[in-house]
Amino acid sequence: MANLDLGPQASYEASRLWIQVVHCFWVLSFLPSTLFLGFNFLLVFLQAASASRALGDGHTLLSQQTHTLHEALTREHLKVRAMEEELKELRTQVSNYPWDLALKDQELRMAEAEREAANQATLAAHREKDDLRRAYL
Repeated sequence: MANLDLGPQASYEASRLWIQVVHCFWVLSFLPSTLFLGFNFLLVFLQAASASRALGDGHTLLSQQTHTLHEALTREHLKVRAMEEELKELRTQVSNYPWDLALKDQELRMAEAEREAANQATLAAHREKDDLRRAYL
């Protein structure tokens, strides 16, 4: 076997190589925990993004439902307004009802009086006709 004395430079290179190997294993020893932390951060980020999207969807849905409820409330409010106007008109009619009834009664009496006068005139014309017929015969 040959004597392999490479000198101080080789010893330095060998020790440097060992330091690099140890450093590499030391860095690799942190890799699982680094990957684990990175994976956890990724999960947290994805959950936050999902929650943000769900919150946005919920806000949109809530906004749509609020708009729909507002439209329904407006329609119902308009219906109530129309009913109030109709009720006001009915109250006016009811308050005027005795006056209208008195007018109708007065009109009926006047029509009855006119009919009676027409009957009297018809009877008088018949009597006159009968009198003329008797006088002529």
